[in-house]
Amino acid sequence: MNKHITLLLLIVFFCSVKTDAQHKVKADTSFINYLSSEQLKTERHAYYQLIDFQSLPKDYSFRDMLYLSAAFGDTILLKKISPLVNDTINLTYFFYASLILHAEQHCLTAIHKLKANNLSSMSLRQLSELMVCYKGLIEGIDESQLFYTTVNKIKKLKQRSVLLAGLFSALMPGLGKYYLMQGTEGNAAFSLCLITAAPFIECVVKLGLLSAGTIVTGLIFVPVYVSNIYGTMKAKKAFLNKLNEQLNHEVIDYCTYQLHH
Repeated sequence: MNKHITLLLLIVFFCSVKTDAQHKVKADTSFINYLSSEQLKTERHAYYQLIDFQSLPKDYSFRDMLYLSAAFGDTILLKKISPLVNDTINLTYFFYASLILHAEQHCLTAIHKLKANNLSSMSLRQLSELMVCYKGLIEGIDESQLFYTTVNKIKKLKQRSVLLAGLFSALMPGLGKYYLMQGTEGNAAFSLCLITAAPFIECVVKLGLLSAGTIVTGLIFVPVYVSNIYGTMKAKKAFLNKLNEQLNHEVIDYCTYQLHH
């Protein structure tokens, strides 16, 4: 069915249903199922904003509602749902949506309720790991269950010395980047230094140290060589920021997947 026609039907539905004293629409789960079957996200989100949550069945799953609140960045809808989620499944979905929307207090509330519901220690540990990884505070994680590769890279990189990386790059261009787990950048640095060093060395051997050719090629090689060392010493912070951002996206993607599938 055309989405414009569906939207028109939705507006007609809003006008025809009986509302309570606060002008809230009485929830119709069959209509929600219809909107879901048509994959009409915007219309479902609009409908959720108008319904009276108290008219929902007691065993209603807020999964789709929480998914849409996260997808549309709707913290108001999240706040309305908050007092209604008490069972373990809905609380877990509520935690995922809260984390996506940067609502830390709601995350802590969900974990507190889940503890009261006797959620398993393993599941609680996974939720706590999601919060810690989202903030980038991985020092307290002994071994990540969800983001092992990225967390281990961050831990290893934090242990690497910037001065030692700079020394390695001074001895052999690109070696410091390898030490900082950046093999591609290391290859590029080595290749660039090799390309600029070759004519410089040739001029030194054939023309002497003070020849015009040596000076010109030296003015090209030396800045490249020095920038290789300087770039290596700056690379740790830049790569660490990149890994933390990657970890943050992995957490968001994980929570979104759990809500949507």
